[in-house]
Amino acid sequence: MEITRTARNLFDSFREAVSQNASDVHIKSNSIPYFRDDSGHLRPLDVPPVSEKDVISFCYLLFPGFHARTFLMLFEKGSGEADAGTSLCLNGSTLSSLRLNAYYSQSGLCLAVRVLRGKILTMDDIMLPPALRELRHRKEGIIIFCGATGSGKTTAMYAMLDAINREECKHIITLDNPIEIFLEGRKSIISQREIGIHTDSFHDGLRSALREDPDILLVGEMRDKATIRTALQAAETGHLVLTTIHASSVSEVVDRILSYFPAEEAPQLRTVLAASFLGIAACKLLPRKGGGRVSAFEVLLRTVATTSVIKNGNMMQISDFMTQGNGMQTMEQAIYSLKFSRLLEED
Repeated sequence: MEITRTARNLFDSFREAVSQNASDVHIKSNSIPYFRDDSGHLRPLDVPPVSEKDVISFCYLLFPGFHARTFLMLFEKGSGEADAGTSLCLNGSTLSSLRLNAYYSQSGLCLAVRVLRGKILTMDDIMLPPALRELRHRKEGIIIFCGATGSGKTTAMYAMLDAINREECKHIITLDNPIEIFLEGRKSIISQREIGIHTDSFHDGLRSALREDPDILLVGEMRDKATIRTALQAAETGHLVLTTIHASSVSEVVDRILSYFPAEEAPQLRTVLAASFLGIAACKLLPRKGGGRVSAFEVLLRTVATTSVIKNGNMMQISDFMTQGNGMQTMEQAIYSLKFSRLLEED
């Protein structure tokens, strides 16, 4: 495959963006490529519009030749979309993996590249609220993180998990798609599994993990009825479960979970969730004053009152309880606190 000059320039600009902590790079045929900087803003790469041939050449620069051909041949199967992973070497050291999604739009072949740095941030680094930190000492129950894609859900889960790994002797099993952060056992025994490689699905991996004497289970995402049901059962039967779900706020989590089940199962599911949840946290990444981003967390904890609200389906009252404190806070309160601490950019 002949590599075009524009593709080489694109590759150099791509490497520079990654070295400057870009989180994502978007490459569209017949368009200028963009990257998302460490403050979350989209900015153009310093290259002219790229052709579809340039995009294909860029894939060959990212992958060894055989793997690039395999990746691009997936389009011939008629799906119009393909996913793959690879790694990037910067300054003689290997960056953790890149996750690529290739797809077609009206402009031609496009790539969305997510940079998976694999760096474990501590609970102090992300300023995880104290009440959430304390939940890591619980022996059973479920902790749910929600938020948009790229909001810091996985980072928060792994910050908690890494603290447990350093403090306690536990058997930890993680299920991810893909594995974004790699943990090295400290005091704990850790088994990390990737969906599609080590197990077929979150549900299959979770069902298998429950037969392997785990203390703590990390489920990368609850995205179907079977996974949700099994995760809740695990939380009820002596396991600490950390997981995520796509919802924009704490109050939406219960409705999101219920949406996977028939209406007649809602009362029983509310009862199970009310009894097993330890905390629900909504995550946002906001522009930090001086550069970078800072985490904001909306927090709901299990109390007699919040258990009753979830069990009875009175979710409109949730924010009232969160505003009263006791370790809980709304997103508005979290953002106000960051502004008061002068950590956020001015509006």
